[in-house]
Amino acid sequence: DEYWIDITNPKAKELQYTRFQRAKDKGCHAVEPDNVDCYQNDACWEAISSVNSESEAEVEQVKFNLWQTETAHSLGLSIALKNSLDLIPQLVDHYDFIINESCLRYNECGKMTPFYEQNKAVFHVEYRSSTDRCPEAAEFHMATKYCPGSGSTCSSDWVNCFEASVIESVLPPSPVPWAEFTVEGSKDTLEGHPVLVIDLDDDSKNKNELVPAGHQLLCEISAGAVEAFRPDHTASWSALSLGTAGYDWIDLGKLEEIKPLISQRLMRLKTEGCQGLVLTDLTCNEDDECVVASGGQAAADSKLSAYAEWLLDYTSSIGLMTGVRGVTSTSVLAHSSKIDFAISSSCVGNGNCAILSALMNDNKPILNLEFSGDFDCDKPENVNVSTKFCDGDAALETCNGNEWKDCFPPGEVIPWTDPTTDTNNDDDDDDAFNWLKFFLYLVLAIIALVLCFVAYRKFSPRGKPALPPKPAQAARQESSWIANAMSTSANLPSPAA
Repeated sequence: DEYWIDITNPKAKELQYTRFQRAKDKGCHAVEPDNVDCYQNDACWEAISSVNSESEAEVEQVKFNLWQTETAHSLGLSIALKNSLDLIPQLVDHYDFIINESCLRYNECGKMTPFYEQNKAVFHVEYRSSTDRCPEAAEFHMATKYCPGSGSTCSSDWVNCFEASVIESVLPPSPVPWAEFTVEGSKDTLEGHPVLVIDLDDDSKNKNELVPAGHQLLCEISAGAVEAFRPDHTASWSALSLGTAGYDWIDLGKLEEIKPLISQRLMRLKTEGCQGLVLTDLTCNEDDECVVASGGQAAADSKLSAYAEWLLDYTSSIGLMTGVRGVTSTSVLAHSSKIDFAISSSCVGNGNCAILSALMNDNKPILNLEFSGDFDCDKPENVNVSTKFCDGDAALETCNGNEWKDCFPPGEVIPWTDPTTDTNNDDDDDDAFNWLKFFLYLVLAIIALVLCFVAYRKFSPRGKPALPPKPAQAARQESSWIANAMSTSANLPSPAA
């Protein structure tokens, strides 16, 4: 038996928060709360005194589920929606993936399509099934496992309907063949660049096409400033502003208020096809105005360090590669073990790439930009970094409308295949075989028709010219001749004699 909790009772949230925190402490990256559909269970919602109908129970369930997503994200955890398919339209934007049991059996897998359409994982199991469920599962882009057994118990090992390996969120080894599309006045190309750095809201790039084409997208956002131009900007973001005149810095002392807002933006980044992100403006402790507004240098350093640690933990938990741009402070680089790459400006030209030595020692890529048109790619300092250069302004970090030039060879862009589909192209083979059978049957049918027509022309009476009727006398004479001929032939000797 399952004992439902009163989701309207504040103690339910206390209980769940404790469990989420325990999951995080144990090293979990995500949580999967079960039984999130009280409103569909009479024994549950009828026992809640403040609820009078199933529709009221549904409203309370949605509220509680949304609270769970916010709480998980604030702790740096991803969260799955377990079953509860009828609530998907209200919840898909807030959950990170979905886990379902037996949707094929109950013919309801199509309800999970909104998760697939947002590039969110759909995990699925079927129990009590000894037949191959993989072709059906592929239709709904599900990562399916099935097993024979009874109830929800398997009597043998799971059978997987997916490949063991999926696309990895790891940059290729240095030098990284990358393209830069965020610097003002610069131009770059997709060709030969499997790794692309773009702004999250760069509408000129179709992310849904670039990823299947074989590109890895590193999407850039500001992690330290209020970006009012973002489509998801709200008054809640403005409330985080330090109120500095020169630059609209975020008040990092309001970490608990920052967490749900930045986590929603990062989830949008992930669902739009980005496999990694570039965090900018993690430099408040290096800006005089921001330092003063933060309460001094020590306070600015401490707040930035705590924020960076949470942020890096959270991005890792949702499966995003995380890089930092323009960071030199130890408040951030102290967490280098959680940073996957860095983007620097003029570190070779200025001779300060050693600031990022902790990353380089771990063989993590350094993507470097130089703003000198005659930059020498053969400089010794350029060995461990992946440098692009243009004729531009190093102080402003802009290019003069010209294309980037690479200090590394072009890379191979390999189209990616959805791991939930059949990588052997069996469907294509089946289609070709079906067309072959169709043409074979068509040829046989034509041959049969031709033979029927020939037979018809040869043996049908209507196919021969009609003979005139014989007169009665002629008919009697003919009969007499036949009789005489038969009589004569009977008296002739046989050929053998």
